[in-house]
Amino acid sequence: MKYRKLGPYQASAISYGNMPLAIEGRPDRSTAIGVIHDALNAGVTHIDTAWAYYPSGDTPQYGEELAAEALRTWSGDQSKITIATKVGHFRNFTDGKPTWGIDDEPDHLKERAHESARALGVDTIDLLYSHRPSPDVPYEKVIGALADLLEEGVAATVGISNADPEQIRLAHRILGDKADRRPESVLPRFPQFGAGDRGHRRARPGLRGLEPAGRLSQAPRRAAVRALPEGRGRPWHQPRPGDPGLGAGQGPARHPDPRVAPQRHDPGLPQGRRSRAHRRRAGPSGLSVGCRPRLQAGR
Repeated sequence: MKYRKLGPYQASAISYGNMPLAIEGRPDRSTAIGVIHDALNAGVTHIDTAWAYYPSGDTPQYGEELAAEALRTWSGDQSKITIATKVGHFRNFTDGKPTWGIDDEPDHLKERAHESARALGVDTIDLLYSHRPSPDVPYEKVIGALADLLEEGVAATVGISNADPEQIRLAHRILGDKADRRPESVLPRFPQFGAGDRGHRRARPGLRGLEPAGRLSQAPRRAAVRALPEGRGRPWHQPRPGDPGLGAGQGPARHPDPRVAPQRHDPGLPQGRRSRAHRRRAGPSGLSVGCRPRLQAGR
């Protein structure tokens, strides 16, 4: 297992998200605890859960309680394990189907954070996220609530989830003085970056992985990907049809970043010796003139 810096922690490169063990279709409790133990025995040191990981209509915080029990009954070194949880979501029903709701009212976020600490059996949560921005609550109020929880000692580190670049910049401005005392105290999760977005780099936050490992079975996911419309669920290095930023028209169609000079044997480039005219048109970055509009498209 490889390990990476996650804010003040050394976390395993692969974390374990226990949502499938807690919501609809969950296994029995003993099986779920065994799954988490297997992950910990394999070298995982970071567990991801949430206040809202429970079946719609059932008792909240099942996922948090499950993570706490699994860690408490594990025979390994518990001091190396960090648990991240999230507040701001809740489960409900829409037309009789289980769905997710958002409640980002600052007072409710604080109340849920205290409940999460109790469910996890800790005084201070290792990493606490705002689960998802709400269109009905100004985001600065959400970040203000996280700042208060940091000051109260309810959370050692805070994060934001499903945030766009402007929300990441806003969080960094509000928590800037605290970030100086707690390096990288704002940890984005599932950031929504678009082409040309560089504000998150200036803020230099810690960054969580795209998706914690925690699927009981990949078969349903593969079937769902096959059923997606054209261009969805494709490998990361393949272009989306009509995407102006990557792979549209001629050029390095399969290269993951048009700002990187294409290589002679890049499978996305036409093979064979490039013409002298092509080399003359190449700029200082090594990209041809034909590539530059795609680089500028996201600005």
